Amino acid sequence: MIDLIPNEIKNFKKQSNFLGFLREQDKTKKEQTVEFKDWTLKEDGLKVKGKTYPLRDSGMKTLLRTFQMPVNFYYKKAPTDMLIRDINRMKEEYTEDSEIMMCTQDNEVRAITKPSHRFVRDTKVLERSGIGRNIFHSGSYSDYGIRVVTSDAEKPVEVSKGDVMNIGLELMSSDVGHFPTTGFPYLNRLVCTNGLVMREKHPLLNGFKMSYSISMNEDIFLDQLNTNIKTVDANGKMLGDTFKIMKKNPVKSLSHGEDQVKKIRNAVGKSKFDTNEKLVIKMMIDEKEEEAINLDLDLYTVLDLTTRFAKEHDYLNRRRIESLAGTLVLMSANELLGGN
Repeated sequence: MIDLIPNEIKNFKKQSNFLGFLREQDKTKKEQTVEFKDWTLKEDGLKVKGKTYPLRDSGMKTLLRTFQMPVNFYYKKAPTDMLIRDINRMKEEYTEDSEIMMCTQDNEVRAITKPSHRFVRDTKVLERSGIGRNIFHSGSYSDYGIRVVTSDAEKPVEVSKGDVMNIGLELMSSDVGHFPTTGFPYLNRLVCTNGLVMREKHPLLNGFKMSYSISMNEDIFLDQLNTNIKTVDANGKMLGDTFKIMKKNPVKSLSHGEDQVKKIRNAVGKSKFDTNEKLVIKMMIDEKEEEAINLDLDLYTVLDLTTRFAKEHDYLNRRRIESLAGTLVLMSANELLGGN
C-alpha cells in the first residue's frame, strides 16, 4: 500500500471547543476540479499538473470509492504496484476532459469526489442545524466527517431506580459525502455515559437521512436539516418498558438474538468480547475448548456490556456497535413487549 497519512480523530466534550476547532479546520479546506488528463497516481501521492500531493487515508479510500473499486481488497491484499496500475487503468476508461473533485487541506489530498458533489462546511452544519436545543454530550471529527451526540434532560427513560437514560439525538454529517447527513435518536445512560443509537425505521422512533442534492442551494439544505432535527424523537414509555423486559429475558428468547449478538461480537472484536466471562461460555468443540455466546444472559446485560466496549473504539466503529445495540432493543420491542 502507498504510504498514507493516517486519519486523525479528535473528540470534544464542550460544544464551544468543538465549534472553534471546526472553524479552524474549515478555513484550510479547499476544492478544485481536475481533468483526467492532468492527474496520475504515483507511489508518493497524486500528481496533478506536475505537483505531487501526499494522500491521506481518506483521500485513498474516497478515490477507490469514486471508481467503485473494492476498498478492503486494495488495502489488505493488493500489492502497491497493482493498486497504482488499476487506478490509472480506470482513468483510461474515461475521456481526458472528464473531471474529479480534489479536496485538499495543508497541500494533502483529503478526499476525491465526483465533480457534482456539493459541499457544506462542518461549521455551518453545527451552527444551523438547531442541534444546540439539546445538551451537547460529545463531538467527534475526522477527515470523513463529524458526529455529534446530545441528550435531553426533559426526556428521561427510567429503567430501574438509579438507572436512567435520556433520549437525545445523534447527528452525522460528511462534507465529502462519505456518508449521508442523518439524525437519529440517541440514548445516553447517565450512570456510566454509555449509550446507543437507533437508526432503523420503526414505529417507536423518528429519524431522518438526507443528501445535499445538486438541485438545492446551501440555505435550503440547512433549513431542511433544521426542520428534520426537530422531528427526531423516540417513545420513552415504550423504551422504558422494553428495557425492563430485556432484564427478564435471555438472548435465546429472541428468534434472531444469537445472530444479532454475533454481529455485535464481530464489531467489538472477538478477542475483546470474549474477555468478558458473562458474555461467553466455554464449550468443547472437536476436543478443543472454545468460547460461545452465552444465550442465557439477559438482554439488558448484553446491551450494557457491549455499549461499554463501544466507548473504546473510534467514533465510526463506536457508532456501528451502538447501532447494532439499538437494533437489539428494537428486536426486543417487536418480539417481547407485547407479552409484558
